[in-house]
Amino acid sequence: MVLVCHSNGDPKSVEVQTELAAFLIAARQHSYYMCSAWSGTKPVWYPVYDMPIGEPLGNATLDSNGVWTRRFIHVNVSYNTKAETGTITWPDSVPSGI
Repeated sequence: MVLVCHSNGDPKSVEVQTELAAFLIAARQHSYYMCSAWSGTKPVWYPVYDMPIGEPLGNATLDSNGVWTRRFIHVNVSYNTKAETGTITWPDSVPSGI
């Protein structure tokens, strides 16, 4: 399910954070994230695409409660496999509604 499209790419949206967190936990070099329709439609650029993330500071780790975490230069990411929810701690310097 692609929720970024349905939430207008709002970085503070729970749905957007969950979807993007799941992606970032597993992302590697040459991994790309984008939401678009098929049939040759022009992609929409969502605000979450402009948020600073930076390079990963290491691989993701899984704790005993089923929560994956991964640190990046600008954000901390977690994904709870039991609740199926993710969170991204964005830098304080990023204005809301970018």
